[in-house]
Amino acid sequence: VENADGIEGVCSVLHAEATRVVSKLPPYIPEKNNGKNVDVYYAVPITFVLPGGGKKKSEVFTVLSTCDVEPKYPGGDDAMEKVFSGIILPTDKTGARLQGQCSVGFVVDTNGKVNGLKIVQSAGNKIDSSALAVVSKLDQFKPALLAGKKVSAYLLVKFNFRNYTPPVIGTTSY
Repeated sequence: VENADGIEGVCSVLHAEATRVVSKLPPYIPEKNNGKNVDVYYAVPITFVLPGGGKKKSEVFTVLSTCDVEPKYPGGDDAMEKVFSGIILPTDKTGARLQGQCSVGFVVDTNGKVNGLKIVQSAGNKIDSSALAVVSKLDQFKPALLAGKKVSAYLLVKFNFRNYTPPVIGTTSY
């Protein structure tokens, strides 16, 4: 793990603690591209929870921002799964489905609009493009709340293209 830093934090003390903890993670198995080890950008969600918390979280996306109430997609996780079921699975020159994992990060602003789509973990241009295309179809969210006020929230959706099967919706991979 190199160059650990927070994407967004509540205060400098929590930001510093999250950065300290991530910096101490053991070595990862490196990602590969064309058989060679490559550096990747990886987001580790860290949530500091006050006693008495424990609200139900989305199983489709991870919120990497501090909020009391997560952004809500109209129709919930089931509606998001319907959007994701329209993903076009990338293929190579022979027509075989490509394999890999990628993560798409984006911001849901205080008006509930999706902004700043970005590949956080890349699996190559074709897979990344398919994931970005399907996430860009997400429309209006109900914005996140912190202390009763609307706040922007950074979300992360992980896609897993493996074993030549369509992405599976679950808590950790799609």
